[in-house]
Amino acid sequence: MPPMGIRIERTREWRIDDSVVSLGSGGMFKLKVDVDGRAEAILPVGVQGRFVIPWKRKRVELRLVGPSNGIEGLLFVDDLLVAPSKEAPVLGDKTKCKAHGKETRRRCPSCDDVVCARDLSVDGVRCEACFATAGEAARSNRRRGWFLGAGALLLLALIGFFLGTQGVASDFLPRIAGAFIAGAILMAFTGFRQKDGAGFGAFGERLAITEDPQIVGARCPDCKKKVSRARDGEVCEGCERAVHAACLEAHACRPAKRGPDWAAIRADA
Repeated sequence: MPPMGIRIERTREWRIDDSVVSLGSGGMFKLKVDVDGRAEAILPVGVQGRFVIPWKRKRVELRLVGPSNGIEGLLFVDDLLVAPSKEAPVLGDKTKCKAHGKETRRRCPSCDDVVCARDLSVDGVRCEACFATAGEAARSNRRRGWFLGAGALLLLALIGFFLGTQGVASDFLPRIAGAFIAGAILMAFTGFRQKDGAGFGAFGERLAITEDPQIVGARCPDCKKKVSRARDGEVCEGCERAVHAACLEAHACRPAKRGPDWAAIRADA
């Protein structure tokens, strides 16, 4: 993420539980937060703050931080920084995890170790060790970005001073060079003292449902067969899963224990 500018040009993605949270451009001077392609919210790009995403059993916050503009998006789960990742949860044959002897199909997508629910980090995808390693790498990359920006500003200041010594007539060169030096000092200070946005106020915006859950191709939890046509299936309001219309009456609803709290999102919208 570039340390200078007022727009996030490249979409950032985070994997939380079995869901995807993304942050990208939502138009001129706007950012779009997207959850699973089903819900989105538009945030102002130049305002620092916290955006809370309703989640089951977790506190998920997107924080926009920066010296003057909300130019850097950070995702925190239970106040722990989550590094951006496109690594989806990996499922395999049932195997017992080494730490707790629990049977599970889940594996860490980073190291391929078998992980049960107790082994997973707060992102619900990686093991604790890989989560910590990715977090440290993300912090180092953030600090490197601020220092590179500071170095670029110092270089521009030196160019300004050089032009001044070469007799280039301009009353503005010293002022511009001074502004660059001040900016470099600010960026270097920011690199040493990275804000996590914990003390910022929360945005008033809410997520709005944009699309219904996918029906065609989803596997019915009752008969285990895929729903082949949209008119053959319905979405259970309790568990948010696609169920054959013929199976719905006898459907044993089991609400998901992980992932976005869709009921809260619909209530807030």
